[in-house]
Amino acid sequence: FSVTAAGTLAVTFAENLATNLTPQWWLATNGWTGDFDAAATNDVDGDGVPAWLEYRADTIPTDKSSVLRITNIVWESGNHWVGWTGGRQAWQFLEYADDLLDTSAVWGVLWSNQPPNATSTNFMDSTTTNARRFYRIRSCR
Repeated sequence: FSVTAAGTLAVTFAENLATNLTPQWWLATNGWTGDFDAAATNDVDGDGVPAWLEYRADTIPTDKSSVLRITNIVWESGNHWVGWTGGRQAWQFLEYADDLLDTSAVWGVLWSNQPPNATSTNFMDSTTTNARRFYRIRSCR
C-alpha cells in the first residue's frame, strides 16, 4: 500500500491458530514445526491428554508428569482434602457434585484462582455434610 496523506495507521495482528484454537507458536515452542492441526490433537507424551488440552491447562505436552489431574482426595474429620496438579498460567476451577446420576444436577465451583499459581495445590472442602462427594478440576486460558 502507499501513504498519500499524513494520518494514523492502526494494525492488528492475530496469532495463527491450529485445531481447537491452539496457537501455532506454542506448538512450535514444544517441538512441532509442521502440520500444526495434527500436532494439536496429538498426545506425544502418552499421558492421555492431547496437546490442545495441555495448552489450555498450561501443562507441558512432552512431559508425562505435567498434567492437570486430581492426585488425591482424603476424608478427614468431616472434611474432604482435594489435591491436584496443573499448569502455572491457566485459571483452575475445583468443582463438585453430590449426585452424578441426577441429570439436572449442576457442578458447583468450590475454588478458583487467577494465574500464576502453584503446579501442585490442595484445598479443604468443609462444605460437605457426608463422605460422598464427586470432584473434578478444569482449566482455561
